Amino acid sequence: MSDWIVQINLLFVQVLIGAGLSLLFTAAGVVAALWYADLGKPQIKIKLASTLEGDDSLNRRVKFVHLQAVNAARRYPFVPRQTAHSCSGAITFMTQDYQLVGKVMPIRWSSAPEPLQTVVIDNRPVDIFDSRFVYLSGLTDLVPTDVTESVSQSFAVAIRIQGDIDAYGFTTMSYHPDYQSRHTDYRLPPGNYIVRVTISIGGDAWPPVDFLLENSGGFETFNLIELNSQHKDSRGPILPDVVLRWLDKVFVRH
Repeated sequence: MSDWIVQINLLFVQVLIGAGLSLLFTAAGVVAALWYADLGKPQIKIKLASTLEGDDSLNRRVKFVHLQAVNAARRYPFVPRQTAHSCSGAITFMTQDYQLVGKVMPIRWSSAPEPLQTVVIDNRPVDIFDSRFVYLSGLTDLVPTDVTESVSQSFAVAIRIQGDIDAYGFTTMSYHPDYQSRHTDYRLPPGNYIVRVTISIGGDAWPPVDFLLENSGGFETFNLIELNSQHKDSRGPILPDVVLRWLDKVFVRH
């Protein structure tokens, strides 16, 4: 009788061990799948882009300062890098003691078409503002690319018109004839400003990055410079940083 009870107990223990191992392997598989997906997720970097100077359609000398967003997803063997879909963004202008200036400004991606339609009035071509482009110009997809490559999506931060002492943040509504590039919600009087850029991927906000806009001097010195290093993804990787640094060292092409 006692031998039978011992066998039952042993069988019960074996079943428990088997079930425990099954749950352990299942959990390990889920963690491994999440880790695999996490390796190729979008990694957004905001970098300085070219400053453009030229004459606009009203024959004014203007200068634009730009930034660019790059999807620098990690490169590992057999890991597909993910496209960052439906990227949007916002720019906040602040004084150097971090006081808000004007309103938060939506980013206008430079690859978007200008929100203008040309019509003929009295035998003359006239540009009419088309509000249908306001929403579309704020969205883009960022395909994976190496940081060293030039493939990126740029966006204008601010504009200054020669002869003005004020600069203005530049967005899609800046094309409206009521503003003609001088949007009053984003007016920047003489001085230097913190430019805080936040990119969102499908509504999920990326950690902000700050730059410095120099508007304290003349037209020639109007410029945008780096203020700090890129912030890390505050959502954090699944693996510890030490493991990711080792993987980067072994696999990632610099």
